[in-house]
Amino acid sequence: MTTKYHVCWGPNAVAFVEVPDGSAFQTGQPNDEVFDVRDDAARRAFELNYKGFRHFKLEGEYEAGEYVVFIFNLYRALAEVEPYTPDFDEPPFPSRDFKDWKLVTVPDPADELTAV
Repeated sequence: MTTKYHVCWGPNAVAFVEVPDGSAFQTGQPNDEVFDVRDDAARRAFELNYKGFRHFKLEGEYEAGEYVVFIFNLYRALAEVEPYTPDFDEPPFPSRDFKDWKLVTVPDPADELTAV
């Protein structure tokens, strides 16, 4: 089953919608951009100032795949993220090795090479 990701937008409105294969979808917005890759759609929605993404908080819990805004970037949780417990040996967010988060705002060149 293939999911399509729609970023629908018009004056003063942006929507980010996941539509499973075989489902009917229609928007009232004048623009409907369709994506095969969820991160690409999320990035475009973020560029258009979509307000549905949560803002990162240290005390927050996040599900795998959930998007968050931190400073001026969009990130995706790679696994479930527990509330922050102070550990002075590593920065709170994002971790240096990106084990918990993937930067979505800037496309990963490796993803572009495999998308051919």
